Amino acid sequence: ASVGLDIATPSAGAGVDGTLTCTNSSVTLNGGSLTIGASFAWSGPNGFSTTVPQPTVSVPGVYTLTVTGPNGCTNSASTEVIMDSTAPGAQATGGTLTCAVTSIQLQGTGNGSFAWTGPNGFSSTLQNPTVSEAGIYNLVVTGANGCTSQASATVVLDNATPSVGAGVDGTLTCANSSVTLLGGSLTIGASFAWSGP
Repeated sequence: ASVGLDIATPSAGAGVDGTLTCTNSSVTLNGGSLTIGASFAWSGPNGFSTTVPQPTVSVPGVYTLTVTGPNGCTNSASTEVIMDSTAPGAQATGGTLTCAVTSIQLQGTGNGSFAWTGPNGFSSTLQNPTVSEAGIYNLVVTGANGCTSQASATVVLDNATPSVGAGVDGTLTCANSSVTLLGGSLTIGASFAWSGP
């Protein structure tokens, strides 16, 4: 009589379909074996276990597949599920509107697409839109992984009128052919322009 020895280990393959992101909350594990009749057992983070060859998971970490052949021999393979939750880092800068400066350009930075909202229903997808209304402008930057960052910028309106004063030093007479006009302002940095007859 002859006794046969069957100690061939089954083939085992483990992979992952995709990466977990802010918009992709689950991925499929790809378990497989070329060994006919093999059974599967996955283990992973937080006590995860299943006998489904291609389970869907939502927790990052290392997942190990154990394949058991019909002869009872086993083989293992592992794969890692990655989480990409990097925020795109939004920053926003506003400015000041004045009687002379009637519009300014908002400055937005971040790694992704831009969406601005603001006063009176303002919205824009430009990175640096031009605005002419005072108020708070909110910026949302959305990264390629679907994660978002927010920032806000304030546009201030400075339309305070300067103080002004005008007077005259003296009176024109036959003997006094000129007088000095007295102009003044309490506003620092003000400029002056006279007009008259």
